[in-house]
Amino acid sequence: MTPDLYITGLFALTLGATLLFLKNKKLSKEISALTKQDADLRERLKEEYERFDASITDLKDQIKFKNERLEDWSKSEHLRVKELSQDKLDLKERLGEKDKKITEIHKELTEEKEARKKVLSQKKSGEVRLGHIAEKLAPFLEGFTYDPA
Repeated sequence: MTPDLYITGLFALTLGATLLFLKNKKLSKEISALTKQDADLRERLKEEYERFDASITDLKDQIKFKNERLEDWSKSEHLRVKELSQDKLDLKERLGEKDKKITEIHKELTEEKEARKKVLSQKKSGEVRLGHIAEKLAPFLEGFTYDPA
C-alpha cells in the first residue's frame, strides 16, 4: 500500500470520526433536550396530579358537609312532621270533643224548646179554660151587666 492510500484512508477515517463525533454531539444535545423536556413534563404532571388530588379532597369535604347538613335537615323535618302529626291528632280529638259538646247543647236546646212549647201550650190551655169558666160563671155574678141575648 502506498502512503497516499494510507493518508487518504486516514483522512477518510478522521473525517468519518469527526462526522460521528459531530453527529454524537448533536444526538447528545437532543437527548439532553428531551431529558429536560421529560423532566419538565413529569414536574407538570406531578403538579397537575397534586392540584387534581386537592380538588378531589375539597369536593369530598364539600360532599361530606352537605350530607351532614342534609341529614340534620332530614332529622329536623322528621321531628317537625312528627310534631305536626301529634298536633293534628290533638286537634282531631279536640274537634271531636267540641262536636260532642255541640251535639249535647243542641239536644239540650231542642229539649228546652219543647219544654217551653209545652209550658206555653199549658198556659194557653189554662187561660182558655179560665176564659170558659169566666164566661159560664160571669152571668151569675152580681154586677154583671153584659147580656148576650
